[in-house]
Amino acid sequence: MTFPSEAEATVSLQDYVDILQEREVYGQALDLQQIAARDALKGDRRTQGFAELDTIIASAGDALTEDAVADFLTSRIADFADAVGIPSRGFDSDMVELRKYWVDQGDTFNSRAPTYGTPAAGGGNVGDGVPLRITVGPDGENLEGIWAEAKALKIVGDQRVGGGTRHSELWRIDGAPVRDVIAESGSGLLIEDFKTFNPNDSTALLRNPSFSQYTGTAPTTGSPSTPTTTTDVTGWILSSTAAFRVDVDTVHDSMEGDTTPYSLQFVADGSLSQIIENNTGGDLEEFVPYPLEIEVYRKDAATGNFTITMGAVSQVFTVGSLTDNSWNTVKLDLDSDLYYKNFQEDLLDVVFTVDTLATGTIFIDSIRWGPATRVGGAWLRIPAGATPFRLGDTFGYTDSVSATRGEMVYWLVKRSGISRRLGYAYSVPTNNAGAETIGDHA
Repeated sequence: MTFPSEAEATVSLQDYVDILQEREVYGQALDLQQIAARDALKGDRRTQGFAELDTIIASAGDALTEDAVADFLTSRIADFADAVGIPSRGFDSDMVELRKYWVDQGDTFNSRAPTYGTPAAGGGNVGDGVPLRITVGPDGENLEGIWAEAKALKIVGDQRVGGGTRHSELWRIDGAPVRDVIAESGSGLLIEDFKTFNPNDSTALLRNPSFSQYTGTAPTTGSPSTPTTTTDVTGWILSSTAAFRVDVDTVHDSMEGDTTPYSLQFVADGSLSQIIENNTGGDLEEFVPYPLEIEVYRKDAATGNFTITMGAVSQVFTVGSLTDNSWNTVKLDLDSDLYYKNFQEDLLDVVFTVDTLATGTIFIDSIRWGPATRVGGAWLRIPAGATPFRLGDTFGYTDSVSATRGEMVYWLVKRSGISRRLGYAYSVPTNNAGAETIGDHA
């Protein structure tokens, strides 16, 4: 087969995107743009390209569905893939491989300039968990497939009604209603039974994430237990026994299945670690982020450093900046380091370390580590807090984009529906400073 050059494939793709843009704005593609798009077709896929143009033009006024957009762009993406040495295997596969190519080459598209909303709690919430959103991809790119709309989150099932359980409450998430299937409108998003994420949900990757499984002498009220071996805390390896106590008085909360909830106390510098392969051996997904949180209780004005290590990624937190005599949620930054490609290592482990501890002590409890869930083009987790959520608890957030949106990204990433078909939040590298290397149509 003969293929166009990368430059020719880019122009042809821009022309096709412009056809879609005019179709959305005017209800049909303008004659001059149709002519330009046909003239730009090169190589052995010209016949397929003509047929795609005829189909999209003939369907003016019909629903411009995600799959229809992807079908229309298929031959243009195939030509782009072949032009850069990627054997074409269909729209979604080509876009996955092209994303890697664009990242490696330093290529960028014009961004839609998204602004991501932060979930805000309803005024009468009982539960104290704080939702997390991850809005970047594995290479730090904006997740551009979001809908510019408000989303509402509300409890539909708690521990007494609706099928939820304590710390595993069920949520309903609503986007804006669909108003138009030709122009951009609401997402029509409806997710039912979205579950609160609690430490028990970490057990696909970690053993004993709440430290309540302990083979040493059981602690009692007022009498914490000193481990006798470095493996007494099930699943974990302690750096020493002298640095730790297992405690029953200061615990974050009890999880379903805990006979007696425990926490782990640092009374001196030390670390505890767990190698995933030696315990759960859990599998991870390449393009899904894995937020890691833990509850830390700063006791009696303790000072020092607390470090979270997830494979190749570490982050240090200053103990003195935590609220004293209170539980604090400590988490890795919600950035690209949460993707496997950036924290991978041989014998992947999770490590918690305290150093230069002075004055008081530190308790830890309730690790939450696992995949986030794709919601509306980005990632979301609603973690359990110390106080369970109740029926009537709500959150809301609103995303927005620039009015002069990046047309290529809008159609390739958002309107093509590629994230839905791939099952993860797909995006491409973008630039919001006018320095993109693959521009929108002139």
